[in-house]
Amino acid sequence: MSSFIAPPMRQLVCALHKHPEQVEESCLKASDWLAASLESLRLLKPVVLWSENSEEELRQAELDLKECQRLLKDSSRPGPERGARLAETLLSYYSHLFKLQRLEAERPAFSPVLSLDQLINVAFNLLQQKVEVFELRTRFPLAHADVLQMRAQLQARRALFEEVEFAVDEPLLMMEGGLGAVAHYLETGERKALEEAIQLLGRGSGDFAHKLGEAEAVMRTKQRHSPYDAVEFWTRLIELPSDLGEEVMKQAWERLFQEVDAYQRVVEVGRRAGLAIAQPELVREANLLAEHVREQLAGLGAAAPAEVAAKLNPLWEALGQYRGGVQAALSELQIRFEGAPRMLELVEILGQVDAGVLPVWVLRDEIEQRQAEAAASLQALQESPQAPENLVPLLGSHDQAYQRLLLYCEDPQLEHLVEGWKLLALTMPPLLAFEKQVRRSLAQTGKSGQQVTCIRCGHVQIPGKVCTECGSALPQLQIDDVQYEDIAGGPARGDHQVADHLTDLVQGLTFGVATWEQILSEIVNQLQALEKTRERFERELVKIMGKDENLDTYCQFFVICMGKLSQALTVLGEAAQTRQLTPLKAGLTSYRQLHEELIEFQKKITEGIGKIGQ
Repeated sequence: MSSFIAPPMRQLVCALHKHPEQVEESCLKASDWLAASLESLRLLKPVVLWSENSEEELRQAELDLKECQRLLKDSSRPGPERGARLAETLLSYYSHLFKLQRLEAERPAFSPVLSLDQLINVAFNLLQQKVEVFELRTRFPLAHADVLQMRAQLQARRALFEEVEFAVDEPLLMMEGGLGAVAHYLETGERKALEEAIQLLGRGSGDFAHKLGEAEAVMRTKQRHSPYDAVEFWTRLIELPSDLGEEVMKQAWERLFQEVDAYQRVVEVGRRAGLAIAQPELVREANLLAEHVREQLAGLGAAAPAEVAAKLNPLWEALGQYRGGVQAALSELQIRFEGAPRMLELVEILGQVDAGVLPVWVLRDEIEQRQAEAAASLQALQESPQAPENLVPLLGSHDQAYQRLLLYCEDPQLEHLVEGWKLLALTMPPLLAFEKQVRRSLAQTGKSGQQVTCIRCGHVQIPGKVCTECGSALPQLQIDDVQYEDIAGGPARGDHQVADHLTDLVQGLTFGVATWEQILSEIVNQLQALEKTRERFERELVKIMGKDENLDTYCQFFVICMGKLSQALTVLGEAAQTRQLTPLKAGLTSYRQLHEELIEFQKKITEGIGKIGQ
């Protein structure tokens, strides 16, 4: 399952597949998540600038969430089937959200202030009659409060930074005028007032942000106590002879803690993404730093400005360094395993289990499934003549890593997850390098369908009786299991090979354009056609074996490869029959590799037949 699926839904899918005793509790968590997600969509819709595309993406996302709610109540379906359908629907939901996100990213914001930008969007949608007036009315108070806060902060800054000029009065007045125009529209319904409000709010907030940024750049050159704005603001406030009021003092003090809160949120995101597993020391030290900063803030009391700066400046510097370190570590993790998305999925699951977001029985099921997949991959690798010898012990060590991870289920110590992951991570670079090598080979082979090489002039072409270049007779015997029309017993579908067709069906399943029945039917067809190919092989090629040693070797490899392909298709068929998407996708890797091997053997056998005929 894709790692971006929310933990409550991941837990439910796992329960439906293998843990019926956990379904009831998991359904409650999933139901809460779905209700909250639907409410978030309801709040999001009015503030997304309307277009036909955005409207459709929102509609489809809502339909997906409602389908998930329906599936939660549909006890008539078998658990695994419900789980598979839930996973597919959730992937569809996220795909629509991502498309909506891209649409939003393509347009510039009307205002750098979030509440004002959303208010302007609602106003535009209202003018197009896409939302009701109450949507504007409900968002007006927050925007009004934010502008009032800007005015109060400006007054405090002017009092504290007398040496800095804040030339923001005009844009601030424009924003206040824009809010007045919105209020006028809400009272009278006058369209012109709302149009004017959009202009004033957009232009005023943009100018305000630009000019305030210029003033803050000057402020940073005038700092007396600290290079950090929140600390400098507080130190100037406590040394100011006049009193700016209790509210200003409270906000300045709370701002220090808010910056620590924001830092801790970044660390927690990293922890749940698996950083506590991949880099445990970094996360541990980052959390200890947050605790230490809070202790120092609580102990400041009535400290003088110089004392405050001496204590807080090094702490704020450390917060910045660790925050940057966490973000850099997350990026490094993503880059390092970008070619292995299931590794990223695994480390995120480990992080969520460690954080208590997922129960340990979900981890156990995930690891046991991966153990089975690793064993199948190891067998295929051991039997593959293309695999470098050093990869077999690397892949063989995965079982040891999974065993270590499973210890956490009985003894929930972070060390088990850390050491298990470390062993897996160490094996990935050479495995990924081998995968890239295979992919390059696939790319070079391309999707040319079944082709034949003219023995006389070397021209590569589609099968025929004579060469299109020199007119010589072409080899007529072709191996019949590398092209769709042969292995599946039907007409060719464009230039797709069989492996591409089955892969496309599996991908289509994820996005709702293919069914489990289609996939199972395709696998059965391929197994039947493979048996026919084996019969034709024995009938035709066995007649000429013994005439060329190399040809005999290739024929033997071909027979072995057909057997492996039959086994791979059987495994895929079992996954399709039980509606298990993850092992189905995992099995496609060895399935495709076997097809590529067959293509290579076909070429060698064709060349051998040509030599015998000369």
